[in-house]
Amino acid sequence: MKKIYIAGCGGMLGEAFYTGFRKDFELKCTDIDLNSPWLSYLDFRDFDAYRKDVMDFKPDYLFHLGAYTDLEFCEQNVDETYRTNTMSVENAVYIANELNSNTLYKYCRDLRWTAGSL
Repeated sequence: MKKIYIAGCGGMLGEAFYTGFRKDFELKCTDIDLNSPWLSYLDFRDFDAYRKDVMDFKPDYLFHLGAYTDLEFCEQNVDETYRTNTMSVENAVYIANELNSNTLYKYCRDLRWTAGSL
């Protein structure tokens, strides 16, 4: 069975992914807000912890869904937003490249798919 690692899976989009993929894939779903029993804790802004957790799971696909979407919050917390919405996505791509895996990530309100390096 193919494996999907889903980072930032605690929101509505993550729940929809969990529901849609759980029957056909082995999933590991993480978030900093453990609001469902199928989530495990990971702060994906911590590159070393993110990399270790993904590498231990050895997924075929890495889905990076977590991001700040409240524009007012983003404008008032520029550094935090940059770490969360930009640097962590870049880290997800590095991790996926190391695994030779594909990456799906959230970019603003769109989803983007990469199958190569940055």
